[in-house]
Amino acid sequence: MRAVIRIIEDNHRYWPLSVRQIHYRLLNDPPLCHANKPDSHYINTQQFYKNQCVDICARGRLAGLIPWEAISDETRPTDLPWVFNDWKGFVRDAMERFLVGYYRDLLQSQPNHIEVVVEKNTVYGILRPIAQEFCLPITSGRGYCSLSPRRELLERFRASKKMQLIVLLLSDFDPDGEEISHSFARSLRDDFQLSNVRAIKVGITQAQVRQFNLAQIMAAKTTSAQYGRFVETHRTDVVHELEALEPAVLSDLLRNAIGQVLDREKFQQERAQEESDRVRIDQKREAILEMLQGELDS
Repeated sequence: MRAVIRIIEDNHRYWPLSVRQIHYRLLNDPPLCHANKPDSHYINTQQFYKNQCVDICARGRLAGLIPWEAISDETRPTDLPWVFNDWKGFVRDAMERFLVGYYRDLLQSQPNHIEVVVEKNTVYGILRPIAQEFCLPITSGRGYCSLSPRRELLERFRASKKMQLIVLLLSDFDPDGEEISHSFARSLRDDFQLSNVRAIKVGITQAQVRQFNLAQIMAAKTTSAQYGRFVETHRTDVVHELEALEPAVLSDLLRNAIGQVLDREKFQQERAQEESDRVRIDQKREAILEMLQGELDS
């Protein structure tokens, strides 16, 4: 329990975490599951995952030791109705949100159209704020991205009328993850006749496995159609999932990759204009809210 709580506290800025992310943090520094059993270190099996990690996260929340908001389950969404008790409540709510949330397209003057594609939902929440920081579209492919998201990405590129499409990809370092990073650009080229596309795998790469000294806990599935090519190319059958990287590391990898394909000068010019725009919007907002408040008070 203490190891799980420490992981959750250390990654507070990346809440909510998935249970699988906590699982990988435990594997990087395996704790004892039984204090009196020196051979009971946490290992990468389905039994340990369910009976230790999943169970501890559930019991910890029920006992009040782990905040409910610290862990997410994106596979079970809830939709709540947006209603009000009366018209004044609606107006007050609208006034609070009126002319709030302006964001300029900071990439409109960039020569290239840039998008982020991530293989799995479990790290989507970590990477989404980074993409938003740079006004980048981000797509969760959930494995091999289906045709519809690829076509939508292509349409966004064509609408931008930019010179080149740059896709920043994040996928597992395993036979399928490596194939995803290659097949995405290949599909845009072959299925949609797009020649000016550049795909960059941001992570996980074999160099990053060595750089961050990731624990060797899993082997590639021999049933994968890409198994032979993976082993021949990388001279190993050891694989690593995106969740094996610390959230801060994963965020930095994406931020650095964006910086390498971005025209920084143009980006800063757009950001300065955004601040100027917000000043003008705030002035207009105050004038209109003053008038509406008079209506509510009358």
